[in-house]
Amino acid sequence: MKKHILLLIAGAISAGVSAQNIFNGGFESWSLKTLYEEPAGWLTSNPQSFMMTGNGNVGKDSPAPSGNNAVKLETVSNGNDTLPGMLIIGNPGPGTINGGIPYSSQPDSMRFFVKYNIQANDTAHIYVFFKNNGSMIGIAAADFNGSQSSYQQITVPVNWFSILVPDTMAAVISSSNMDLAKIPGSTLYVDKIEFVNGAPPVPNSDFENWVPVSSEEADGWNSINYISDTPSVTKTTGSYSGSYAMRIETVQSTPWGGQPVGYVTNGYFGQNDPSGGMPVAQNPDKVSGYYKYTPNGPDTALAGIFLYRYDAVADSTILVEKVAIPLLPASTYTYFEMQSLYNGWNFVDTMNIAFASSNFDSIPKYIGMGSVLIIDNLTVTYKPLSVNEIQADGRLRLSPLPAGQAINITSDEPLLKNNDFTMMDLSGQVVYRQKVEAQHFTVDVSRFPSGIYFYAVTTVKGETLKGKLAVSR
Repeated sequence: MKKHILLLIAGAISAGVSAQNIFNGGFESWSLKTLYEEPAGWLTSNPQSFMMTGNGNVGKDSPAPSGNNAVKLETVSNGNDTLPGMLIIGNPGPGTINGGIPYSSQPDSMRFFVKYNIQANDTAHIYVFFKNNGSMIGIAAADFNGSQSSYQQITVPVNWFSILVPDTMAAVISSSNMDLAKIPGSTLYVDKIEFVNGAPPVPNSDFENWVPVSSEEADGWNSINYISDTPSVTKTTGSYSGSYAMRIETVQSTPWGGQPVGYVTNGYFGQNDPSGGMPVAQNPDKVSGYYKYTPNGPDTALAGIFLYRYDAVADSTILVEKVAIPLLPASTYTYFEMQSLYNGWNFVDTMNIAFASSNFDSIPKYIGMGSVLIIDNLTVTYKPLSVNEIQADGRLRLSPLPAGQAINITSDEPLLKNNDFTMMDLSGQVVYRQKVEAQHFTVDVSRFPSGIYFYAVTTVKGETLKGKLAVSR
């Protein structure tokens, strides 16, 4: 009887997982979120950092040597993207700081409190520029390397290149070298910047005044409303189903953002592709939903999915597949789907979903200010798994099979220690993980229902040993 049951199981092929809701894929849930705080009077790198990592990289530090707060700047990274913590007075431009604030004094020096932890081969900076009619006529500069664990007050001279009186002051403070490689983890703390001899103060020089940056966001989704004066992503009652849909409009960004914007993702934004997203236990087949699109001119909206998996050997996240489709003009709700082709055994573990109200990747580029994309009712389906698609790797020996209580596993090759031996059921759901400590180990399967399971484990060479096993009682 047992043999008969196993033959029936072994011949079975799992059905595809039915359509499932993506978290808040109907955009019914929205919350007002404080994303980060900004020191009044300064422009910071927080918008880009939030775009990259979901957090700002310029914030408060306390206790402070003066007042309640100092400012902390930290260099952060996400994949290949690295961003220093930055404070700016003026407008950032290619290789320079444009503009600034009115200033008409000639101080001979500048002093401030500082502590720091700068990574090897990196340098932090404090630069204050004095300009007349747009030309730099004086500078106060300080560089920092190594580590200083407590606040110290230092004074640096102002070097004047002209006898002219300045009309403008600009400043840039950075936790990493702005011209060379930037090292994640470099951290700079600053407080109470002031000029000597009674010169007018730097705005909010002791960093006591902070302004929260808030946005109403769809729960589980991130927009870049914070880099535009007009929100680009909002909710609308003109939904396909339920009470709300998501409305994305191409609007003008602030100087940090550059070109017009209209993006949303269920992860985070990078300089190239978005990262993060929703966890998945098996390979997605397609993401589908409904949209309406009203372009300005010959614009086109974009929808995309980005599939990632973590590589334990490389200790990095790998982009497995990118799918992007245009969304053409549609005055009424129109069905769309994004089809994935990848169905490898090394399952993806994260799916990022992103939308844009303009085609920012087109060549030649046309971005229509005011183009509006509305999306709703997103679902995802997963690829079915076939028992016959998975062949056992002979370098991994399992006994007894079928197993009733426990399986003894022996590898002919050294396994990656502290990596997981993973078991999945026929639907692709992970049902068991066990840390690997040696080439021989035992897996307790006494609690699993009778059936076919897939397994995988990684060698020290980064190869995945995989196959299927049977549990029966």
